Amino acid sequence: MNLAALLLMAIGLVTIVWVGNLFWCDITFWGKDVALILFGSRTGEDISLGIGMKVIHYLLMGAALLFSVSFMLIRSRRIRVMK
Repeated sequence: MNLAALLLMAIGLVTIVWVGNLFWCDITFWGKDVALILFGSRTGEDISLGIGMKVIHYLLMGAALLFSVSFMLIRSRRIRVMK
């Protein structure tokens, strides 16, 4: 169970780091603020794939993975302590 939890946590962390890198590049290179990154248009850029919605989805998926794995690890430790 710990191996699966660590794998899921690693996937969640990689996803959060990727989203953070995307935010950092948009803020430093394009000079955008967070609201414009999430909800703004990407016309005039090299890549215009509707990344704003994908960023929201990936951010939520990464956070959900981290929170669910954290909850699972805390719960399993409580069960072991109670025994």
